[in-house]
Amino acid sequence: MKITDLNWLSGHWQGSIDGDFVEEIWSSVYGKSMMGMFRWFKGEVPSILEFVSINQKGDKIFLNLRHFDQNFYSHEDKEEFISFKLKGIENTYALFIHDDSQNYMRLSYTRKDPQTLIAELKMGKNDSELLTFNFKLFHY
Repeated sequence: MKITDLNWLSGHWQGSIDGDFVEEIWSSVYGKSMMGMFRWFKGEVPSILEFVSINQKGDKIFLNLRHFDQNFYSHEDKEEFISFKLKGIENTYALFIHDDSQNYMRLSYTRKDPQTLIAELKMGKNDSELLTFNFKLFHY
């Protein structure tokens, strides 16, 4: 797997979940890195902000993120972030897994068609919570 296999993720994506506005923006690959941001609004107030990077180190690819509130206070400790390891890419589908002793999360992206991106976040191994984000490509 090469990080360039994820270039299909690039773009400015907007959508909603449970009536809330969500947005995700991904840069194209440069070097061995991609950069992204995500925001989730409750009404007109940003509820969650994320800064995200995808990096290739050797033959492994990682998605790392940090959560922030509207005042840009990090949800994670000063030196902490959440790291997902890329488990597989198939055409326009990518699966990332975060698995540590305290927490399991599964994050997938599917580019359903040129205008549609679906992100699914499953939290927990058993009685899991599944969040599905349906995004459309935003045109300025």
